[in-house]
Amino acid sequence: MRPNKDDGDVGTPVGEERTRTLQATERRLARMLAMIRLGSVGFIHIPLFGWDQLPRPGIALAVAVLATGYGLWFARRCWTRETTGDPVLVWSDVLVALVVMTVGSRASLPEERNVIMTELIPYSLVCSATLGFGIGWSARSIAAVGTLAGTWVLAIQPHITLKLWSDLLGFVVWYVVSLLVAGQLRSMARQTDLADAERVQVLRLAARRDLDALADRYRDLLQRVLHDEVIPLLDQVGGATPVTTRTRTAARLVARRSRDVLRSAHEPDPDAAGPCPLPSPGTRLDRGLTDVVHGAEGLGVTVDPVLRLRSDPPPEVITAVLSAAREALNNVARHSGCTRAALYAEADEGKLLVTVADDGCGVRQELLRPDGGLTRSTAPLRRLGGECEVLPRPAGGTKVVITWENRRCRPPGDTPTDRAARAVRTPSDAPGRTPCGQGGNHG
Repeated sequence: MRPNKDDGDVGTPVGEERTRTLQATERRLARMLAMIRLGSVGFIHIPLFGWDQLPRPGIALAVAVLATGYGLWFARRCWTRETTGDPVLVWSDVLVALVVMTVGSRASLPEERNVIMTELIPYSLVCSATLGFGIGWSARSIAAVGTLAGTWVLAIQPHITLKLWSDLLGFVVWYVVSLLVAGQLRSMARQTDLADAERVQVLRLAARRDLDALADRYRDLLQRVLHDEVIPLLDQVGGATPVTTRTRTAARLVARRSRDVLRSAHEPDPDAAGPCPLPSPGTRLDRGLTDVVHGAEGLGVTVDPVLRLRSDPPPEVITAVLSAAREALNNVARHSGCTRAALYAEADEGKLLVTVADDGCGVRQELLRPDGGLTRSTAPLRRLGGECEVLPRPAGGTKVVITWENRRCRPPGDTPTDRAARAVRTPSDAPGRTPCGQGGNHG
């Protein structure tokens, strides 16, 4: 699109990037101009009906063929380029109009040129519209319109009549009208783009306010948890010698509450009402393992849990895993001879790893009964594609490794046993920490 230098509402300003709406407007203008040009071709064929009245009918035929061929090319170029500002399109239209007026007027007698060949005018007037759509308000387009009008005056010499003034006025009117129509359509397109940009800006500001409000809500929530639960518990633990079971249970509840708050800060519930949803509770596996830990503490075993649960496996897998972990901790209380154990759980994207470890008396593989409690409790897990292994720990004690993986997401050659072997070392096996876990005669 050629720029308009005088009026910001007429034509496209210099350096303006064409937006999608403006491109659609240019496409409509180009197709409108193509249909106008094709429609004007019919006027060139009208003098052929007075073939016998023309002293040079061959000229009229040649001009009709030229106008028809060019009109088809003009329309195709407008339709494919989707712009009226193509310089080749604009100036070729001016050149063809000049040829049509100059040569076509020679087909009639000099004293009848503005009567029989007056049909050349509608075809030539479209060129003024091409200049208005494509060039806009500029010195070149005004000079081109003046050239078209002057050429018509010379073409009909010496047949100068009052009708000539209406012809000359037609060149000016077509140019001005096309200029105003194109300017208004482009102005509307720019206003639409501005309105869309403002709407997007408003939506961004609203989203930013919602995020700020959500951040403030979670900040207040964290402050309440720290002030009302964590700090009093730390004070209680610091003043308690030794740490009582009641204090230990309270610490577990505070840790669970803290994990829930931190998880909800990263994963707010999208279905909650209002722009600032309440924190979502912990995962079902998280709650289940916490209950398992509390149950083991009721049997006299202190469990140190490390839970890194980002997602939940299917409900039936959770039930099977909890049953296996509960039986593993029960074996620690019954057979290992120790009072401390470690539980490590990790779940993410269709994969699950649970490890229960102790530093008790250990277990020999040949003593594991196929009809024991651990074997029975892990049978549902095996049916679901999981595995459970009882392994001796090099430093003494026993480790039960429970694994499950969604088979649809499992790469070739990657079994639960292989993944357990490659898994990150559990906290119970970390250097410098006394291993806790499970041992004894596991049934």
